[in-house]
Amino acid sequence: MIYIEYVIEYELEIIKIIDESVNIKSYFFDKPQDFNFSPGQYCWISVPSKITNPAPMAIASGLEEDFLKFTIRLWGETTEALFKLKVGEKIIVSEPKGSHFPLSSIKDNTKLHLIAGGTGITPIRSLIYSVNKNQCNLYYGAKNQSELLYNNEFDRWGVQINTIIQERDSNWKGRYGVVTDLIENNEFNNDDLFFVCGPRLMEKTVVNLLIQNNINTKSIYISIEKFDSEGNVIGPVLQLFEMGDDF
Repeated sequence: MIYIEYVIEYELEIIKIIDESVNIKSYFFDKPQDFNFSPGQYCWISVPSKITNPAPMAIASGLEEDFLKFTIRLWGETTEALFKLKVGEKIIVSEPKGSHFPLSSIKDNTKLHLIAGGTGITPIRSLIYSVNKNQCNLYYGAKNQSELLYNNEFDRWGVQINTIIQERDSNWKGRYGVVTDLIENNEFNNDDLFFVCGPRLMEKTVVNLLIQNNINTKSIYISIEKFDSEGNVIGPVLQLFEMGDDF
């Protein structure tokens, strides 16, 4: 077992479960009154009575929503235990952890370019439900159509959405390719902000393209696990300018 120090933890009852795609589920909980978080943060999650390590999960719900939501991919012993639970059963959720998207840096006229790959859409969803949606442009890619999470919500988000998949699908009417194909010919303003979350290779490719297009590294924020020399988490949301060569 790993030891993780919490100041606060919550025992929360599952009120709803949604199958998002193969091996990906969303879990809903009533949000405790003192659960204060910012988009981009995560929680350590564990299952009572199961001897498993806690697992870090990004918060998917936004500040304007009255519930707490986590969207989780099946990938280890903790998620295996979680996937066996049903509505009415409980999990342990830590207080929110990690750095977050800088909401205070978003001005009324700032354009937000949200670039996500796969399950990287999870903290992006949290951000969308926490800001003025008219400011948001979403660029979202996945391996196939079934892995484009939250597509049944897109009509309600009220943001400009651009999607792309890699695998051919006779039912798909959109574009094929990778996320960078969605942004490579776009013109951006100097005051725009960029939030990137997805697989590491995708993040690196997106960042390189943005820099090639003269986007200031102070305007780019990356959601990534990062630890200091003592093993303390200093992510997940980091400004590219502050990361330097570490990225």
